[in-house]
Amino acid sequence: MFTTSSGIDTLLYLGASICLARIASIWLEHLYQKNNHLKSHPHASDNRLLREAIFTLGFFLPILFIPAESTGELVWKSFFCFFMIMISYTDWKQQLIFDQHLLLCTGIGILPLLYTPALLPEHLLAAIAASLCFLLLSILTHGGIGGGDIKLLFVLGIWLKGQHLYEVILIGFLLGGLLALLLLLGCHKTRKDFMPYGPCFALTAVFFI
Repeated sequence: MFTTSSGIDTLLYLGASICLARIASIWLEHLYQKNNHLKSHPHASDNRLLREAIFTLGFFLPILFIPAESTGELVWKSFFCFFMIMISYTDWKQQLIFDQHLLLCTGIGILPLLYTPALLPEHLLAAIAASLCFLLLSILTHGGIGGGDIKLLFVLGIWLKGQHLYEVILIGFLLGGLLALLLLLGCHKTRKDFMPYGPCFALTAVFFI
């Protein structure tokens, strides 16, 4: 496992995480304003400090818990966790997964594959297969699976190998079903309400990275 050479390195990484979280928060506010008509809860309050604390942890925690053999790999995995946390946050709060987040996450995920082009077809095939399956599922369920979830599975296919992606889908569905049941039993949702599956897939994927 890669570890920083001193406490100073850890503090620098924490500082970078706080700065990145602040930038991401400002960017998210801009996206919310631009897409206010798409928000499921346009008048819901959103604690900025809490949001930035969550984003900070999303980038910083990998340095403590996720194995990495180099600084570059650590930063790469940190960005993945950061985007998964941010995507989970917006999907849970407003049932929105922004294309801008997905596109940037896809670009970062492709970078290592450019240095190992033999792996690129496997990842692309997994990404396309997963997104097409979810598109079919969305059609069959009359929109039960949102467009954001379909695009998210494509992004996860770029980052993860096929076998890991299928495991993420299976566990994500199980967690999503359990979450839906708990929300129904707690009277927080009705059967007609949208159930956010994005966080179940995104947070499960973090464990496979």
